[in-house]
Amino acid sequence: MSHEEAHYMSVEHEEPDQWHRHSVEEGPPQAEHGSRANVAILAGAFVVITLFVVVTAAATAVYFKKHITELRNERRETTIEAVGQIEYRNASIADLDQYAWEDAQSGTVRIPIEQAMQKVAGRYAAPGE
Repeated sequence: MSHEEAHYMSVEHEEPDQWHRHSVEEGPPQAEHGSRANVAILAGAFVVITLFVVVTAAATAVYFKKHITELRNERRETTIEAVGQIEYRNASIADLDQYAWEDAQSGTVRIPIEQAMQKVAGRYAAPGE
């Protein structure tokens, strides 16, 4: 056999069974279902489905953004446990602005920090003293 010859298989058809045979009592065949698509309905369904997906995705994103923010706020350090430290800091800052005895026995006095800085700057301004 050469390649130029066409090779065909013989087609074997079986006789149609009872399901494939129609009688006259059945009437004319029905029209094909879905042979004519309504483009407006298909476009409307597409728009509705697309909007549903977009709204669902947006709602999910907003929900999880809010949820993650709440979780982060719960884990974030709060000032509730730092009340003692805040009071100590405020007292220390207040001590920097007032006179007090640092050590009464040795005669050491604490003066306001602004006044102390001016005295130190004055010493450096007049190097001969």
